[in-house]
Amino acid sequence: MNLRTITVATLATLLTVIGAISIGHDKVQPFPQPEPVTVSEKTAIKFKPQLNINFGCGVYPAVNAAGKTNGGLKGTGGVSGYSYLYPTTGAGDFHDLIMWDQLTDAARAALNTTDFGSAKVPFSDDNFSEKLKNAWPF
Repeated sequence: MNLRTITVATLATLLTVIGAISIGHDKVQPFPQPEPVTVSEKTAIKFKPQLNINFGCGVYPAVNAAGKTNGGLKGTGGVSGYSYLYPTTGAGDFHDLIMWDQLTDAARAALNTTDFGSAKVPFSDDNFSEKLKNAWPF
């Protein structure tokens, strides 16, 4: 074995350990919606939103059951920073819904530890309580 092979193997191992290696967005298999069991799960399914995406970003999973995260998508258009929300027009589509506790341990760990740059996972252990507190209108 030469020095180059050892260096590449060591670097690949280190990147894997620190979570810097990701898989393509089209390689992440989404979680299927499990049958709801608890009252919370049944309520979440009953009131899950319909998403009507006319243009812009679609819905893509960020993590698979093994805890591998996607590398994101590179934008092809301008970035306006504006979000369009028209909740009373267009029925939209239902997408499978999975609760945090229904994710695998590996998936939860990946969402808790992966560095997504400036994007922060809103429902991670570190962020959820603060996001929920800020959403409370009273």
